[in-house]
Amino acid sequence: PGQDYVLQSVARRFKDVDDKVKKELKPGVVEGRVFYVRMAQLVFDTNGALSATDAKSAPIEIVDPHNPTITKDYQNYPEAAIAFQSQFYVLKSNLYTYVEKFDPSDLSGSGTDLLVERHPKATGKPIFVRNMAVRR
Repeated sequence: PGQDYVLQSVARRFKDVDDKVKKELKPGVVEGRVFYVRMAQLVFDTNGALSATDAKSAPIEIVDPHNPTITKDYQNYPEAAIAFQSQFYVLKSNLYTYVEKFDPSDLSGSGTDLLVERHPKATGKPIFVRNMAVRR
């Protein structure tokens, strides 16, 4: 791999509306695996420890990390960095026909914590989980 050509990692939004992902996932184009990454903002719990927000709102809302019931826009966010948890899942195929049918909301596992105890049926448990932060 990488001889006479360059290997390049790429990140794409799930279900991109343009044909970019479809073109990139043609047979013979992708070298290696395709991953699905599920992210959730980390907020302070009552004991002051960081914990992941509920998966229902995680990808679409930024909340006040000290009071997670209050949604914030980027201009009024009280901290310099947004802490989040990323869960990395390996998809079983790197072809567009598989990725197109992948449903991350079809969860397996049990428990009330959708983010920690449940995972997409098509992937199984995450291969690794990382806590990260980005400066705003």
